[in-house]
This record gives sequence, C-alpha cells and structure tokens, in this order.
Amino acid sequence: MVRVIEGAIVKGLADGDPAGVAVVAEGVAELIDPADFATLETVGRDEHGHIRLADLPFGKLLAEAVQDALASRGVSVAIGNKDVGYELRCVAPSAYDREYTRDLGVGAVRALLDGVSGALITRRESNIVPIPFDELLDPATGRTRVRMVDIDSDSFRAALSLQRRVTAADLADPKRLAALAAAAGLSLDAARERYGPLG
Repeated sequence: MVRVIEGAIVKGLADGDPAGVAVVAEGVAELIDPADFATLETVGRDEHGHIRLADLPFGKLLAEAVQDALASRGVSVAIGNKDVGYELRCVAPSAYDREYTRDLGVGAVRALLDGVSGALITRRESNIVPIPFDELLDPATGRTRVRMVDIDSDSFRAALSLQRRVTAADLADPKRLAALAAAAGLSLDAARERYGPLG
C-alpha cells in the first residue's frame, strides 16, 4: 500500500501535479499481518481478540509510512490524513442511494414474507439476494468472511482508469521511467524494481 500511494505521488511530481487524494478503505487493514500492529497498545480488541479497525489510526500510520519512505530518499511531501466516518453517512442521499435502499427494503420485506430470516439482504447485479448469516461467518474465527472486490468487473475497471498510479507502460517508456526515478530519488533500476510489481 505504501508503494502504491508513493508511486501515485511520484507520478504526480513527475507530471508537475503534486496534489492528490488517496482514498483507502479501513478494511484493507485486515490484509496486514496483525503482528505489525502489536506495539499499538491503545488499539481495542473484539471478543475474538482481533484488532478493532475503528480504533486503529490506520490513516495516520499509512501517511507517516509514505512520508518516511519518500523522505529517506530526499523527497519532501506534505501528507495529511482524515478518517472519514459518520460525517460521510450524514450527507443527503443521492438518487442511487434512494434506489439502492428502496430495493434492499423491498427485498427484506419479500424475504420475511417468504419465511426467510437471519439473512443479510444484498444486491447482486440487478437482483436482490438474501444471504444467510451462517454463510457469511467464518466458523473458525467467528468473524464475517471478507468478500473481495471483483477485479474483473466493469465498475472496478472504471475506478482503476480514474486513478493515478505507476503502470507497466510508464516503466517501459525510458523517458517516463527517467522522470519517475528522478521524482522518487531513485536510480532507474531501483524505480523499476520498486514500482514494477504495481503496474
């Protein structure tokens, strides 16, 4: 994650556009080895001993790690972080929000009338589908199974196309690679190695 955000900053610097916003879902912290957070004594734990992500200063830790990585090579950037929570949920609903919640409400009523209970009402494509809670929980951990984003979906490809990130094409173009390496404070080979797996 540090290299992805760092690469986006470096690409912006190389393009003469240093401003940007990185949006990171708190759930991505679940993919990090919990031992990496072992020194954070103030972070609460749930009844299963797992770190409560809401108590984790993840944005701050990530911003500091990106800033430190760049500073270690003489690249100075100012990074702020903002954990967005309930204030985002207080925004007036959009047309999409209204349609989505209406569909879920109708699906919930239909499920109850069909005798279905103990289920999460979801939308899959254009269908409302109840998923029984026992299918959602991992019996070994007692936690909800993580459902990953479908990276083959049109919505993922559309979101990816709007992102600034170092790509394989950037690294294959000698002039582009030179600009990225200079902005990152790296040699050409080091830039290719650091950002290559990301494209």
